[in-house]
Amino acid sequence: MKLELQTNQFKRTFGIVSLGLIIITSLFSYYRRNEKKNRKRREELLEEVKKLKRNQGNELVFDSNKFELNRQRIETSINRSLNETDWTVLNIPLKNLVLSNKEIGEKAFLSADGIGSSLRRMYEYFEIKDSQYKKISLLLKAIKISNKVSRS
Repeated sequence: MKLELQTNQFKRTFGIVSLGLIIITSLFSYYRRNEKKNRKRREELLEEVKKLKRNQGNELVFDSNKFELNRQRIETSINRSLNETDWTVLNIPLKNLVLSNKEIGEKAFLSADGIGSSLRRMYEYFEIKDSQYKKISLLLKAIKISNKVSRS
């Protein structure tokens, strides 16, 4: 009787430990898969931004750091004018696409909260819905708008 009870308890403990390991392994693999997918998406967005900065219309730009956004085209496209703060915040990350809000704030002489507020406004203006990499998506859309050749 005692041996049977110990055997059942061992089986139950082994089952719980096995189930726990399966759950932990599943969560870990899910996390890794999402991390790889997000990293790949980020790299694709960064590469597309670099490509667009190099190819301005049909003219080839040799130094992508000299790329400038076209304010008039952007304001026409979003049907509103950008204030100076928003325009500054939009232009700072062009040279380094992965700046944090704090780093952008230091360059623009604004607080990180002010940068966040400005970015949230622009996400709305540019209709950026993507939940991750919003800054990169915002810059990508601004560059695409700047590169559009107006047709008369």
